[in-house]
Amino acid sequence: MSGPLAGLSVIDCSKLLPGLYASALLADMGAEVTVVVAPAPDRIARMQMPALMNRNKRSIVIDLKRQEGRGLLLRMVRGADVFLEGFRPGVTARLGLDHPALAAENPRLVYCSLTGYGHGGPARDRVGHDVNYLARAGLLALSGPAGWPPVLPVLPMADLGGGMQAAVAILGALWHRERSGEGQFVDVGLFDAIVSMLTFHAGNLFAGHAPQRSELLLGGAYACYNVYETRDGRYLAVGALEARFWRTLLEVLDLPGPVEEQFALPARQREIMGRLAERFLTRTQAEWMELFDRVEACVEPVLDLETALADRQVQARGLVVETATASGKVIRTLGPPWKFARTPAGLRWPGAPLGADGRTVLEGLGLAPAEIDALAGLGVVQLPGAAS
Repeated sequence: MSGPLAGLSVIDCSKLLPGLYASALLADMGAEVTVVVAPAPDRIARMQMPALMNRNKRSIVIDLKRQEGRGLLLRMVRGADVFLEGFRPGVTARLGLDHPALAAENPRLVYCSLTGYGHGGPARDRVGHDVNYLARAGLLALSGPAGWPPVLPVLPMADLGGGMQAAVAILGALWHRERSGEGQFVDVGLFDAIVSMLTFHAGNLFAGHAPQRSELLLGGAYACYNVYETRDGRYLAVGALEARFWRTLLEVLDLPGPVEEQFALPARQREIMGRLAERFLTRTQAEWMELFDRVEACVEPVLDLETALADRQVQARGLVVETATASGKVIRTLGPPWKFARTPAGLRWPGAPLGADGRTVLEGLGLAPAEIDALAGLGVVQLPGAAS
């Protein structure tokens, strides 16, 4: 499986989930990703490096605080197409690894910096995590039912959204380079990524109607777009937005009355939701799905993660795949979400322990075995099996 990005060389110094997710997307599409890891990754970095983030990548442990380590990275950059980093603004300049320094080595390099608030503005140097970006962007205040505290999403939306935006931006910069021959600096903020996703709610605000949690369709304020409990304590997700789906839903429930009140005012919506809730409690989830599978009403069961990943649709789409590690152990991992007709993306090899490919990476730079051993002896790099 070559993938549409086969032959593209990416160096990832991002350390945390947003950048690692971005480079995982590129790696799944065939890019040759080399992750550069610090000698002693902190607890958060280790926590955010599951096998899903390491697959299809090589990794090497280099001490970038040492001049020799920075020299190795510059040698790697000369043959790379993309450099991705997740340091706070100003850190790479102090290390001598900022965009001007790397562009001097490789003018065609696409240099992507992935930070919390980007490289400009008054919040540029603020620290933060996912919940902070969601809060400041205005998304958290709109989350959850009215009258209750904001509800935290179970996905790190800013981290994953920022990673996706970084991958998109990198591909855009590569297309520009394809036409012009020049690389460039790409500045991606996790906060920016969340703000850019607020198109639906921001559109209402700009049109003169500030969104309120008590009236948000996507926040559970409407009966036609909600979650209902069934008799066995499970749930069904209803997304009957179109009139024909709403009408079919009510026919299955034997509730013809509210057909014309699909988008009634919030007070009436609560009454309609109550009637639907009572009716859904009369059957089990499986019993209801036996009925809804025969019609089109946009109703699906709320599945736990284990059941969801074992679903026939997941299997048919190759969204969960099995592979064998170097030791022969069979593991499961997630498959890529895209289906390319001519250049299929996919799993080429599972994730390996951090730094496992150090010797291979250095040999690829043309270093002789004696040079590699000398660098390892100085602590500039860490190699598999070597004493730390």
